[in-house]
Amino acid sequence: MKTSSVLILTLAYSRKNKGRCFAGKKVKIDSGKLKIQAWCRPVADSIESSEPILSEHIYGANDNHKGDEPEYFEIWEVPIKSHVNNRNKKLENNKVIQSENILIDESKKWTRIKNASDGQMLVKDNDKILDNPENLWGDNAEKIELSTLSEKITKTLYFIKPEFKDSVPELYITEGKIKLEFNYNNDLYKLSVTDPLTESLWLRYKKEDPVSAKSKLQSFIKGSYFTISLGEKYHGHHYKLIAAIIK
Repeated sequence: MKTSSVLILTLAYSRKNKGRCFAGKKVKIDSGKLKIQAWCRPVADSIESSEPILSEHIYGANDNHKGDEPEYFEIWEVPIKSHVNNRNKKLENNKVIQSENILIDESKKWTRIKNASDGQMLVKDNDKILDNPENLWGDNAEKIELSTLSEKITKTLYFIKPEFKDSVPELYITEGKIKLEFNYNNDLYKLSVTDPLTESLWLRYKKEDPVSAKSKLQSFIKGSYFTISLGEKYHGHHYKLIAAIIK
């Protein structure tokens, strides 16, 4: 199978049960200007798991950042086999299809084209890359009841600007797991956070000063943008997740 590549603006690198999930929007760079295209989620070609095999490729990148985790707004060149994930064909009878999935070429390394600051300069204004769904997959529940779906869901990633009651993010933290309450289009959501940056900040703030840790994290989240992902089926449901919190 012939290999091609895509440029991806990093908008998520979230925690999953078996690793991390990298996702972003495909881009083109022409004369120093960035053209934003569709969402994509690089994955491995396996029916057993859609986990992207990222460590070999990102950590093995042949540049000065070898060993670093990807940062939001970095632009990566990702070798791919196909724009259509074979898993979607095998799961075509499912009601939720992650149509953004693309198959990586596991034999080739990824290349960091732009670092985070350069990528942010190309984006210029986060509002320009926003998605504008009417809602986050129906009602404001944290998971989708498949029995209630009348038609298939094929879009499973959104970049949104949340709002917060009294401008203060409400956090619920239990054993290091974070849930966050926010408003979007007049609906109140309470979703789990799978963003490793936010989780590591919480641990750092808690270690430095347990008393002020929560307020520090709230300050970090204020004014941020969210990447919202609809995960694959887990214990019979598809959960809505805050995959990235981006300033």
